[in-house]
Amino acid sequence: MNRTGVNLDSDPNTLQSWKVNLDGYRNYGVDLQAQYRVAAFYADLSASYIAGKHKGSLTDSSGEDQHMYGIPPLSVKLGLGYEWIEV
Repeated sequence: MNRTGVNLDSDPNTLQSWKVNLDGYRNYGVDLQAQYRVAAFYADLSASYIAGKHKGSLTDSSGEDQHMYGIPPLSVKLGLGYEWIEV
């Protein structure tokens, strides 16, 4: 599939330069968060998942679809604590 546009190089049979603006980024994900408190003790838990895909190659806009790199796919954080209460 050849793409057309003002940002593409003039010859569709050659690789485009790396400065081509590529369209077609799509990100999707989910975030979860939970908090629990008993007296002065507390716990926090959060998790997030994100994935992304680019329609076309990241280096050649007429190439195959490619997953995006540099996105941490899964993140989980747990926090435990005690809150000092002054009266």
